[in-house]
Amino acid sequence: MQIFKKNRFALKKFLISISIWFIACLLIYLIGHAVEHHKNNKLVKSGIAISKDISSQSGLPLLEREFDHLGALIEQATKKPGVVFASIIDHKNKIIAYSDQNQFFTLNKKYARQEGGIKYWRVISLETHNVMNFLTPITFSDTRVGEVFISLATQNFDQFYRIVMLFAVLSFLCIILLFGTANYQNALIWIRKKEMTTETTAHEADDAPLFTCPLCGTPTHFSDRTCDGALIESTTVLTRYGDPEKDILLYDLNKFEELGWIKQRIITKCAEIISVISDQH
Repeated sequence: MQIFKKNRFALKKFLISISIWFIACLLIYLIGHAVEHHKNNKLVKSGIAISKDISSQSGLPLLEREFDHLGALIEQATKKPGVVFASIIDHKNKIIAYSDQNQFFTLNKKYARQEGGIKYWRVISLETHNVMNFLTPITFSDTRVGEVFISLATQNFDQFYRIVMLFAVLSFLCIILLFGTANYQNALIWIRKKEMTTETTAHEADDAPLFTCPLCGTPTHFSDRTCDGALIESTTVLTRYGDPEKDILLYDLNKFEELGWIKQRIITKCAEIISVISDQH
């Protein structure tokens, strides 16, 4: 019973710890998610501003094919914080100027969002950088003459989520290990106590002196439980194999005249025992 109460108490503490762990992880996640969302919005605003700045200066030079001027715009753009690639594309989707031919990024706009006519989308790939792409139209006299494509680095994005996930997994394993170890030790103590009790009982039984029942003369181990048993009235005197309902109890001896002799012997034996014990006092 004591072990059972300890296990219930341990289970209660375990459930409380799991609840606290879950609430803590949830709060940390919500705070981090808000920070990451703010960081993402800040990056989007920065990319839109850079894209608009290049677009506003590229209309006429693109029409007049002033490649040196367009190249200078791209070079200035790549010097801004976070920009890892920039290019200018004409109306025939031909790249006119670009920052680095080894860093061409995908133009897949399947999941692109749009703000003020500027499309932006996130690209996460093992083959390329983790970037946010921006595609901005270049117009001249309200006519679209090309596009500006830039990529801003996002390699530090989502790092918080990985840290939270690692923290959640490690802390959960620590809780499981802590309570598992505690319960394992309790179980060992309980098992050892049971083994010791069993061994002690067996040892005492082996070393106990033999006791002979004064009524039937049957030898047995002597202890304070030797004479314990069922009620005298319900003691079975005669068993009929295969038909336990017809067993004859001590209480039923008066019902069978043919068993009067065994009843008389029991009475005589008990009288002799009482007489022997009484004579000793």
